[in-house]
Amino acid sequence: MADRMKNKNRKEDQPSAYLARLLESWLNQDADFGLLVTDQHLTIRFCNTWLQRHLPDRGACVEDRSLLEVFPELRRSRLEHYYREALEGQTRVLTQEAHGSLLALVPQGGTTFTAMIQTARVYPLVHDGKIEGTVTVIVDVTERIAQETRLRDLLERQKDLIDALNHETRVNQEMAELSQALISTDCLEDICALVLKDARVLTRSPLGFAGYIDPQTGHLVVPTLSQEALEDCRVDGKPHVFVKAKGLWAWVLEHKASLLTNQVHQDPRSMGLPAGHLPISRFLAAPALLDNRLVGQVAVANATDGYTQKDLRGSDIPARMGGDEFAVLAIESRRRDAPSLVAKLQDRVAAHNRSAARPYVLSVSLGADFYDPRSGSSLDDVLNRADRLMYQEKEKKRRGAALGARRRTAEE
Repeated sequence: MADRMKNKNRKEDQPSAYLARLLESWLNQDADFGLLVTDQHLTIRFCNTWLQRHLPDRGACVEDRSLLEVFPELRRSRLEHYYREALEGQTRVLTQEAHGSLLALVPQGGTTFTAMIQTARVYPLVHDGKIEGTVTVIVDVTERIAQETRLRDLLERQKDLIDALNHETRVNQEMAELSQALISTDCLEDICALVLKDARVLTRSPLGFAGYIDPQTGHLVVPTLSQEALEDCRVDGKPHVFVKAKGLWAWVLEHKASLLTNQVHQDPRSMGLPAGHLPISRFLAAPALLDNRLVGQVAVANATDGYTQKDLRGSDIPARMGGDEFAVLAIESRRRDAPSLVAKLQDRVAAHNRSAARPYVLSVSLGADFYDPRSGSSLDDVLNRADRLMYQEKEKKRRGAALGARRRTAEE
């Protein structure tokens, strides 16, 4: 009877032993995570194939060697104490966000990371109530972090693109309104006020000025200052004609170049401020040039978020004149630039027709004229001349199309 019971228990134990062997084989050969077992002296007694494969030296034998000998980075990263705490019965969880990587391992191929990013758990290995060693489980999260990084970069680029588009839209709106206002006035004081208003809006600047160069004296005349500067500035006299050129704004005039600084006090071009002047921490200025001749300057200061190169971007000013007629004020262009600007617009229209794949083509007639404030002509005069040239081109195209139609009819 007793022999029969022993044989029965032995048969019932066979499936459990078989599954235990399967589990051991799976953990060693097929598991997609690292498994490391040490004894109570932190000598490595087991290292599965996954972990062996990701060691810097894949052929190295690590079993029966000291944990701190094989992984000296545990001391350098001060993570050794997690194993000491595991030997005291505590389970420790390590995340890459809080602790970095536990062991120096090599990630799988196909990633830009040279070191494996990982999460890890260090458990006490307990048998019959006694702690015999430690068990470490390591999971490779490198690819997940890489994907998250790519996603963050993508979202950041999308945000930058949206910000750029919003900025471009705001610039175009302000420039269109400015162009309409400029067309209606020839007064330099009014032009300075309009330019300063838009410069402050587009650069988010509380302070600023816009002025022109007096052709007789060469001095900078500033007919318009921001309201804050007028009200809060305590400089005696508040001059509107700057005779002595020094400091940042003078550098712009002297070099005929734009200037951007978000650290005025550390900028070597700064010469300090007169007593009573409003504090200036950030400064942005651009010269107004006509055929490389200095004719004025616009400057803004103290933008809350600082200035970037985007704030210095030059821009042509488009405006709709009515119906299907548009005008573009090409800033800082010379008389000889007109043909190339016209050709560029024609090329853009032609490129659109080639790529649009529509049953019709767009056609544009262009007229260009140069505005020279020294000539005595107003902007209205310039627009009228450009308008006449545009209609002449349109009539020329109409006659050419009619002649072509008659020739095709004759050939048929």
